[in-house]
Amino acid sequence: LDDSVIKNQHGGISVTGHITSSGNIKSGGHISASGNVVPTGDLIIKNSSATVQFSDSNMKVYRDSNNMKLRTGGNTRMTILSTGNVGIGETVPDRPLEVKTTGNNVGKFYSTTDTAIFEVRDNDTVTNIIAQDGMTSIGGETSLNAGNLNIKHSNGNVGIGTTTPTKELEVVGNISASAALYGQQLIASSNISTYGNVIPL
Repeated sequence: LDDSVIKNQHGGISVTGHITSSGNIKSGGHISASGNVVPTGDLIIKNSSATVQFSDSNMKVYRDSNNMKLRTGGNTRMTILSTGNVGIGETVPDRPLEVKTTGNNVGKFYSTTDTAIFEVRDNDTVTNIIAQDGMTSIGGETSLNAGNLNIKHSNGNVGIGTTTPTKELEVVGNISASAALYGQQLIASSNISTYGNVIPL
């Protein structure tokens, strides 16, 4: 079949080979081909509940009301609502992107370079979550930086003001506390100044 427009408003189109058109392909019924369907124009499906199906109903793209759904393995895997919300494993997503699974692993973001950055922002604030050199760095900087909160993967040490914490919590800078500061040992490499008492445990 080769025409500027292939039309069948009442029945279907069925061929055992390819369907090729230099214009649009329109059908009010089914379009079935054992080969390729190749329009250089539009492929128009007028039935509001029509389905684009691959070999059987286990894999298809279909319309459900004003929503679009993708089905594989006999199950609906992705839903795009008319609002633009996208659900993976969720058919009624209430966020721009909602991922739902029965397993522990919900998602994965993977960079093949030395640094992976995940950015979260609102209208005036940017926060980055960075994986780099065996550290997780959280803050406004876009790389492993002393200006961020830094967590060392190998031992869980936390650094504030440093990217190489050698203790469970290492702060390079001043600490201000409005209440008591407790610990088994208090060790400083320089002076300790207080406005009140230092009370041993």
